[in-house]
Amino acid sequence: MQEGWVACGHLLEAGEEHARAMRHYRRARELDPEGAAGREALRSAASLALRFRDFVTAAELYGAWAEAAPGDARAWWGLAVARRGRGDSSSAVAALRRSLALEPAPGRRFQLALWLREGGAMEEAALELRRFLAETADAPTFADARAEARELLAE
Repeated sequence: MQEGWVACGHLLEAGEEHARAMRHYRRARELDPEGAAGREALRSAASLALRFRDFVTAAELYGAWAEAAPGDARAWWGLAVARRGRGDSSSAVAALRRSLALEPAPGRRFQLALWLREGGAMEEAALELRRFLAETADAPTFADARAEARELLAE
């Protein structure tokens, strides 16, 4: 039965009825807080909140997801973006570091370097940029980011 609430939420989301979708996800979580449907509803609600730039709600939901699944890098990445969106840069960096520790991802590493630079941590940012360049040496999909990383290191 709880899966029905999640499925309905997905349909509502696809139909651009986001507030109703969130209510369905919330209901699924209430009915099955520890089960598969509840976890799926939590992930869906967090993603939806982030997509619509509701950073406070997104941070709450991604925080709950990270607490429920501390080994899930996606939860920590979403939490990082949500925290950053609500203006909490230092905890955003901490969450992003956790995400990278769980699952190294070049795009996330590049993002970490940019956030560190913005925060004035130039040496740490340079280290992350060099790591990013090493990780993407043979990755044509990161050509623009690689060029930007080289420019930033040359400054």
